[in-house]
Amino acid sequence: MILFKRLFRVSKKENGQAIAELAIILPVLLILLCGIIDISWVSYNKLTLSYCSREGARYGIVHAQDANAVQQVVDRVLQVAPGSMRDTVTVTVTYSNVMSPSLGDISVRVSAVVENLTPVMGSIFSGDVLQLSSECVMKVE
Repeated sequence: MILFKRLFRVSKKENGQAIAELAIILPVLLILLCGIIDISWVSYNKLTLSYCSREGARYGIVHAQDANAVQQVVDRVLQVAPGSMRDTVTVTVTYSNVMSPSLGDISVRVSAVVENLTPVMGSIFSGDVLQLSSECVMKVE
């Protein structure tokens, strides 16, 4: 009976099992976590650019008759852009009817360079930065 207890006790030793499991699973969890962070960061910046282009188009509709409407739209887009991407934002404003802007459409294209937060997206898309853009076209009424 004592012999069986000793054999059973020896076979139950699991020293280092948790460390081995952690070593196997930890890289997968870290890659997954970094991927979630990067995708969330890119999605946030894409939504921000969409908001900026929509806000610029709305502002351009209201101020289509002004002499310097294009510059006002660019200023408005830069005003609503967050400080983290304001330096890299480029804005292109186009009226479809240049002679009479109130009879056509306005197109506001906003693009920016966004840096990755973790190296996971950089390894997938081969680069530390992504070029994001958004365009909004509205009818001037």
